[in-house]
Amino acid sequence: MNEALGNPATLEALLDKYPDLVNDISTGGAQPLHMCGMSRGKQQATAILIARGADIEALDTYGFTPLHRMASNNLPIGARALLAAGADPAGGAGPGSSRRPGAVRQTPLDVARSSGAADVVKALQVHRPSTARVHCQMWPSGPRAQR
Repeated sequence: MNEALGNPATLEALLDKYPDLVNDISTGGAQPLHMCGMSRGKQQATAILIARGADIEALDTYGFTPLHRMASNNLPIGARALLAAGADPAGGAGPGSSRRPGAVRQTPLDVARSSGAADVVKALQVHRPSTARVHCQMWPSGPRAQR
């Protein structure tokens, strides 16, 4: 699986033959989406795995979601694909997130900042305002209703 992540055609063929590999667990509890977050070349496979049903909120043994992995290695293409698919931008660690047992106590933004991952910091910040606007429009108790 690890080699296939670097070649979209090979990955598609492998998943056609063995669809369960989309959430296969390897060393360190990493699933394929976590492995996409470990190199620039493999982040390109993120969208393919998401389309095939990969778990966008899976935790590895370090408590990282795939978005945390993208943040730790400054991989904005993969981060944007995960966010577009609905990944929790707080990674289960922020206010309003449903914190799961075993999850790291840092948000992906915290991880990106501590890793100097400027591209992912930007992707997370760009994603964040659109979420806030939707919240304000949907709930009458938001800032817009207090004007």
